[in-house]
Amino acid sequence: MTRALLIVLALATAATLFFALRDAEPVAAPAVAAEPVAEAAVEPGAAPAAFVAPADGNTVARTRWSLTYAFDSLIDGEPGPEGHVAGTWIVEPLRGDRVAIRLTDVEIAGGDMQGTALAGEVELAHGPDGGPIVGIGFPAGMSPTARRFYTDAATLLWSSAGAGERWQADEQGLVGSWTARYRRDGRSVVREGVELTALRGGGLGDVRYANRARFTFADGDLIRAVAHTHTEHVWPGGGGPRTRVRVEQARLDHVMVPRRAGRLTIEPIGDHVDVAARQATVDRDVLDGATAGELLAETDRVARLDPYDKATHRARSALLHKLAALVRLDPAAAGTLADAVRSRPDDLAHAGLLLGSLGSSQTAAGTDALAGLVGDEVLSADIRRNAIDHLALGRAPTDDALTALNTALDGEHEKAAAAALGAQARRLEEDDPQGATAIAEDLLARLIAAPDGPARVAALQAIGNSGTPLALPFLRGVTASPDPAVSDAAIYALRFIPGRGADVLLEGMLQVGGPRSLSAIRAIAHRDPTTWRPLLEARDFSHDPRALALADRVLRDWM
Repeated sequence: MTRALLIVLALATAATLFFALRDAEPVAAPAVAAEPVAEAAVEPGAAPAAFVAPADGNTVARTRWSLTYAFDSLIDGEPGPEGHVAGTWIVEPLRGDRVAIRLTDVEIAGGDMQGTALAGEVELAHGPDGGPIVGIGFPAGMSPTARRFYTDAATLLWSSAGAGERWQADEQGLVGSWTARYRRDGRSVVREGVELTALRGGGLGDVRYANRARFTFADGDLIRAVAHTHTEHVWPGGGGPRTRVRVEQARLDHVMVPRRAGRLTIEPIGDHVDVAARQATVDRDVLDGATAGELLAETDRVARLDPYDKATHRARSALLHKLAALVRLDPAAAGTLADAVRSRPDDLAHAGLLLGSLGSSQTAAGTDALAGLVGDEVLSADIRRNAIDHLALGRAPTDDALTALNTALDGEHEKAAAAALGAQARRLEEDDPQGATAIAEDLLARLIAAPDGPARVAALQAIGNSGTPLALPFLRGVTASPDPAVSDAAIYALRFIPGRGADVLLEGMLQVGGPRSLSAIRAIAHRDPTTWRPLLEARDFSHDPRALALADRVLRDWM
């Protein structure tokens, strides 16, 4: 896959990069003289929204800001595309909870946006009293590229108003939806602890997303806003790009103008990308004309490489991407890959590549092919176990997969099948909550019946994968087990269970110290950073170097 195309795929989904890049000399942001202001602490009442300037009913402030939007990227540890947009950002409140924005004096570097019209006026619709942006109106004929830019810049620079010292708001942007948490910090309002609740155009790997901002006020008016995001895609099979975006606005001046009505049709916030078409385009680029026969021959070659050689890792990763792309473009190819596994029933190195590609295709065809291999007695036990493990990692639960895993519960791979079922139950929760609950209830029954020792540890791992709140009452007792392996598994099983009850248990384990504290920190790493960051930062781990090192690593990962 070409570097530019890889980064476009990742970040059009992840709310950061909005155009493919070509070589260009960097252009400095235009020099502007900022309007002098006297900075003061933010009043404890409701904080103004980022764009809502002073108004007296029939008259509003049309405010000019200097704006810069810059990004850089890292692909496979090496610098990737970077780019920069700058100009004058003009903001004007309208009637009926709308705000007009437009960018003028535009300068662009690092991409193929040259010639793209960004100067058209766009309208934002927001909730009452400066609430979150709920929709955007674009002028007719504005390009998808321009729409992506305005969507990303506007939503990153918007602070949802709130009262008190801390508040939260459900917001949306190019990446999807999130819960944003705000707090006052002297003369500023800080957005931090953004928790993604929905990702646009899923199925492109796991996404780690950080979105933070600082809004500085003076005399109740916003004078500066700086927002930055860090997006990391973790592709099935490993790897993936990382991209950072920084968008900044600084107040220049304003004039009072009559308040006018909006004129554009407000649309739901989106990423303005045809996800299926984009995925197909990228997959064709990845394949570069390779056929199933050629890829199977490459599988034979790569399977024989030295597994400890760094070059082998790169070759395996590239092949997995190609095989997964083949299955997405041609679902029938999943059967071809499964037959290739059966042709070498004892060759785990060969099978591992094919099984990994079936799972990482994130398709029903790939999942069903794995399910068919789970119960195929012709295959070695190791290969069948490997197929189960890839079902645990897959993100396309199917009836065939659930049937295969339930059948495997009565076989030699009972523990692996239970762990996979737990993972599948958590993924089913949104689309089939009753099915997810049924699986969780069965896993909980197995946990309760399991004797102490390895059997109980395995059952705890399975129920932990499910994240079901049904397990919480049982886990309260098991976290105190005298068996360190059991208590460790029970504490770690709390990581996906929603609600305050799991947090309280984990707080108690931190107080206990020792190995249980370590297990709690491992679980906390999967929970809401906004809740847990201040607690970890305030906790004194100086008496326990291992806990201190682990807590520091978690805090760094949350940066």
